[in-house]
Amino acid sequence: MRLVQLLGLIVLCGLVGACTRLKGVVLDERGRAHPSAAFSVGRPDGLGARSVHPADAKGRFDFSVMPIDENNVYIYDRAGNPAMTARRVDRFEFSDNMKVRLPRVRPDEAESFPDKNIPLD
Repeated sequence: MRLVQLLGLIVLCGLVGACTRLKGVVLDERGRAHPSAAFSVGRPDGLGARSVHPADAKGRFDFSVMPIDENNVYIYDRAGNPAMTARRVDRFEFSDNMKVRLPRVRPDEAESFPDKNIPLD
């Protein structure tokens, strides 16, 4: 039993070392910090998300993603309808000094399509 636990720990340590670190800042269309932005790993609607990483008050973020989830990283504006603002973050954008652009949701657009299922890809 101890051997199985030890092997599991070794595998887990190997997977953690293989994680991709995402670090940077989210900017709006004017180049200002976007504090209401959030990253979702898994489904971007929050229902099936494995984890959600909100940007701080200065739009900064810092988190890691497992290799199996690298194609399932989304960014969206928490201030509005995520289905209207969500987009997938492509792997070629990943770095530890990212500058991600995300337009702000205007108040008159925030609930424009509350019941629509808009495809995210």
